[in-house]
Amino acid sequence: MKIRIQDHSVRFRISLQEAKILLREGRIESRTETFSKIAKQCSGRFAYGIKRLENELESRCEILPGSIWILLSQRDCQRLNDPTIEGIYLQEETELDKGTVHRFMAFVEKDRPSTKCDKPELWIYDHRSNATIPILKPEEVDAQ
Repeated sequence: MKIRIQDHSVRFRISLQEAKILLREGRIESRTETFSKIAKQCSGRFAYGIKRLENELESRCEILPGSIWILLSQRDCQRLNDPTIEGIYLQEETELDKGTVHRFMAFVEKDRPSTKCDKPELWIYDHRSNATIPILKPEEVDAQ
């Protein structure tokens, strides 16, 4: 499992095998640890993973001290194992007290081997506009 954190978004890339494990066992997780060379003990730990929600209809992301979890509904876990579905995309919009809006996105995408992936990346998240926008083709970039 890979994780990418950028501004107000989190993206998990999981293998097809990890998607099957998630459906079967209800969770997949990883962690990154650092160890002190002097004390010879763990000096920091960051955990991340995906858990299946048993009785909830809405998927969500939880950011806790030292961890990030994407909690998927039963339906979204099953959809993730559908070969025609590339991933699960969560978008949250929260209106704060002063009327400003905070946007957050979390993705769980299947990481297919490049030899089997026939779909080029067509969209990218633009943090300036908090939107997903099309990736320009080289000829479109030259025209700008």
